[in-house]
Amino acid sequence: MYLDLQTYTRPATMAEALAQLAAPGAAALAGGTHLNVHGHEHLRAVVDLQALGLAGVAREGAKVRIGAMTALTGLVAADLPAGLAALGQAADAEKNRAVRNRSTVGGRISRDRSNGRVATALLGLEAEVELATGGPDGVTRVDLHIASRLHDVATGAAHGVVTAVRVPADVRWSGYLASQLSAVDAPSADVAVSAGPRGVHIATGGHGRGAAGTLALPTTAAAATALLANPPAGDSWRAALREVAVAELPAHGDALVSGDYRRDLAATLVIRLVAACLAAHGGAA
Repeated sequence: MYLDLQTYTRPATMAEALAQLAAPGAAALAGGTHLNVHGHEHLRAVVDLQALGLAGVAREGAKVRIGAMTALTGLVAADLPAGLAALGQAADAEKNRAVRNRSTVGGRISRDRSNGRVATALLGLEAEVELATGGPDGVTRVDLHIASRLHDVATGAAHGVVTAVRVPADVRWSGYLASQLSAVDAPSADVAVSAGPRGVHIATGGHGRGAAGTLALPTTAAAATALLANPPAGDSWRAALREVAVAELPAHGDALVSGDYRRDLAATLVIRLVAACLAAHGGAA
């Protein structure tokens, strides 16, 4: 419930939206699955983005562009290249039908939460974020590499509205796995892996907080990814990958699971997905 809400607007242009969002206490409304829950009681203005035409999935050259207002249901149903399967898998992993129908791709990466699922998949696919920002010359759009700027986007430090994400269309294989206490719970840990012309990429997420109370946003597993560029021979890559992943991944504990358990779980999911990737390409699994 918005206790201090004074205005609700549905702008027709991005310039209007950015101007309205510049007001103190204003927030953008996409699907509402995050904004319409506790923690936002003192918002003074809600700016609804539904009229801006930001939904839809389309091929644009070497990229697939996914509009920020595309619902998770639309992402599941989209005719994506086979190599981008992780996106549909991550969206479909949200088993609450009401949330899946309302929650949007842009909303999933524009909140300071680490259980976005789709954010983990996008990170694993080396996605770019298209951000609209207001400037002296009107609306400008800035592409942000999600691996380096996800925290800025999620916490609002990027100062703009997410309009789309772009993912490479030439990814050969990708997959997503999550583990949660029940089908409708947020993931205790989730992992996305992709393989393509630029190599293998790994991203992990969860919904814990660090010791300082900071949110554990999805993160790339750089050392684990580097290991796969020149993996040990035979089946020994599993033990080597687990050792590197456990040493690299953060350990964020909460009331549901301990940090050590979450980190070990994420390492296990990494190994399972890498094995599936190798099997798909005829490698040892």
